[in-house]
Amino acid sequence: MKNQDDIFSKKEADAWYARNADALTPEAREMRSDLVEKLILKHRLHPKRVLDVGAANGWRLEAMRRARPRAQYVGVEPSASAVAAGKKKFPRIELKRGVAAKLPVKDASFDLALAVFTFHWVSRDTLLQSVAEIDRAITDGGYLIICDFLPREPRKNPYRYRPGVFTYKADYGALFEASGNYIRVERVYTYTADAKKHATAKTRDDFRAAATLYKKVIGGGYRPGA
Repeated sequence: MKNQDDIFSKKEADAWYARNADALTPEAREMRSDLVEKLILKHRLHPKRVLDVGAANGWRLEAMRRARPRAQYVGVEPSASAVAAGKKKFPRIELKRGVAAKLPVKDASFDLALAVFTFHWVSRDTLLQSVAEIDRAITDGGYLIICDFLPREPRKNPYRYRPGVFTYKADYGALFEASGNYIRVERVYTYTADAKKHATAKTRDDFRAAATLYKKVIGGGYRPGA
C-alpha cells in the first residue's frame, strides 16, 4: 500500500490546493452556515490556542481570528504552496508544514483542535499515529471538532485525480471515544454536497457526513464498575 501521507506531501497536496485556492478565503466561504463555527458558538467555546490539522492556506483560522483576535492560531498543512500563500495572505496566524502523523507542535498546547475533512486522506498505516498525535496536542479539558464523511460502514473510494490514492470514509471520532478520554458533546449530520442541508436516512453513504464536537476529559468516558 502506498503511503498517502508521502504522496500528498510530495505533490498531491499542492495539486489539491491549486484546484481549490480561489475558494479558500474567509470571504468566499460562508462562515454563518459553517458547522464548525456553529458548534463553537452554540457551546460557547472560548479557546485560547487553536490547532487546525489540514489547514490549507489557513483561511478558516483567519476567519476565526477575525472573530476572536485574542486567541492564538496554528495550522498544519502538507502543501508547501498553501503554507507559503497563507503566510503572505494571513500573517497573523502561524502555519507549519507537516502531516497529522507528525505534528510540529508541543504536547497539550491547544484547547481546541480541528480536523475538517482531513482524516479521510490520511494514509491507513499512519491513521492511529495521527489520532495519537492530535490527542497529544490537546490539553485535558480541551475540545476537538471532527468534520468528515460518516458512512454507516467504512468505505474506500478511488481518488479521481491520482491513481492508487483513495479517500477512506469512516467514523474517525469513534477512535477517540474508544480511548475513554473523549466525550461526545454534539454531532450534526450533514450532506457533503451542500453543507446547509442535514443528512437524512436516505442520504447515500458516499455523501453522508457529520461535524462532531468532543471534550477531552482523561478517563471521563468510563462508567463506574461494580
